[in-house]
Amino acid sequence: MTKSASKLSLWAKVEKTDPAYTKAVSMRGGYTAIDPQYQLLSATAMWGPYGGEWALRDVEYEYIRNGAGEIVEIAVAAEFFFPGGQFPISADMAYRPGDDCRKKVMTSARSKALSMLGFNADVFMGKFDDNHYVQGRKQAVADETRAATDDAQNSTLTKNLYDLCGCDGKSDADQIVRFVTDGKCTGIDDARDTPGGSQAVLNAMRGKMADENLRHFQLKDAAEAWCLDDGGPTAADMNHDPVETK
Repeated sequence: MTKSASKLSLWAKVEKTDPAYTKAVSMRGGYTAIDPQYQLLSATAMWGPYGGEWALRDVEYEYIRNGAGEIVEIAVAAEFFFPGGQFPISADMAYRPGDDCRKKVMTSARSKALSMLGFNADVFMGKFDDNHYVQGRKQAVADETRAATDDAQNSTLTKNLYDLCGCDGKSDADQIVRFVTDGKCTGIDDARDTPGGSQAVLNAMRGKMADENLRHFQLKDAAEAWCLDDGGPTAADMNHDPVETK
């Protein structure tokens, strides 16, 4: 990583926004509002719970009055600290009695602080004014969610495969295949009887082989022979071409 890339590493991790947590606001000429709880979630995912390694501190409120002595504005000044440093931040808003103004102005200050570190930069840079960009973000989020779900499912399937084979969780794919093909995998019939069971276990097998960067024909053949039964998935269903044995 270059020195310049290193300086932008935090920004690059937090600059993109999930459109599901934004909404268009028509006031003040129109702008995109970001759900403050989503911002809190993003920062918590990066640094842990608020108040631990990051927060606003030394918070001071100020009430601005008009000539008649009425409070018309509330302002807050604080220091924002995080694992990379600290800096001063401030925010203000019109004062309305009973409108939870202290909480709102604090939220505004926190949002401003996070924006200075790159959080939701695509919104603040106006990219959400471009519908093509927003649609692209929606698709990207959907793809990321799908990939995370697949990873979680594959992890569970791999664990189930270990359990079926009586493995200790450290066995490599070759040992698993031997358990299966030697008929030592007790409970295999139960696994096949579950909806999509054969395909699911094959996916776990192929995932394990990919994790170990295994490309041996005998492993793929063993996985195919194990999971193919009468009416079972075809080679095309498994997303790879039939493998020639050697």
